[in-house]
Amino acid sequence: PGRPFALYRPFHPAHTTLLMVFFRSFWSRKRAEFQVPLEEADAPALFAFLQQLSQRLQVPPPRRVRIEMNAGAWVLLKGLRRGAKATTLGLGYDLVAGLSEREIEAVLAHEMVHAKAVRRGLKRWLNSGLNRAGRLTNALSALAGTYRRAYKTFELCEWLLSGADRCTRLAVRLVATYSRQDEFEADCGAAEVCGAAPLRSSLMKLDMMAAKTARIGWNERIARLQRGKGFSSWLVEELAVSDPGQSPHAPVDAIDRYSTHPSTRDRLA
Repeated sequence: PGRPFALYRPFHPAHTTLLMVFFRSFWSRKRAEFQVPLEEADAPALFAFLQQLSQRLQVPPPRRVRIEMNAGAWVLLKGLRRGAKATTLGLGYDLVAGLSEREIEAVLAHEMVHAKAVRRGLKRWLNSGLNRAGRLTNALSALAGTYRRAYKTFELCEWLLSGADRCTRLAVRLVATYSRQDEFEADCGAAEVCGAAPLRSSLMKLDMMAAKTARIGWNERIARLQRGKGFSSWLVEELAVSDPGQSPHAPVDAIDRYSTHPSTRDRLA
């Protein structure tokens, strides 16, 4: 009677670990946010433009505006339907420092078109599924790697890893394709509202600024901030780029099937 238990016992710890990997992949942790809330009193011209832009696009203005130290812009879309009121707009300090006012307006228009057009419930469901699939694949890979380093083979884990990896890669490519269409739609809407020229200029400038922002490390930023003055003017000077309109050719980007954003060349075209 004790023989079946004896046969099962050596495999029990490994199977338990595998089950824990599956359960933990469904637990989504909230990431730390390094953002500063921006109030209307801090930037009245920005909030006035957002109000006008929202009226033109017939979408509620953002409930919150946050600024962070990067060269990006984004919208956090809550709710299930298009154009819901629960929208948070994020704006990068580097983006504000490196672009002109008209170019910033074009970027904001792009993000607000997202707030109007994106199918929020579907987008959140897809992103949440990808997040969990990625965590599961990474955890299975780590578990399989632990056995490989011990010169052992956990066949069930290897089999599950192979299937999870293929499914995750396929899902990422499909969702990235879907997201790239959202970006084209937002570009089109921003060009209709603010004109094609400032949007084109902002895309090319941001592409040219990428190397500059990567070069400026956090230690240098903190050192400049601790001096107490001149940080903004220093950053504007560091991120200054030549007039992108003088360049007759769009930058050539490598094709990335896993990217949620189209290449700059495709967006300009």
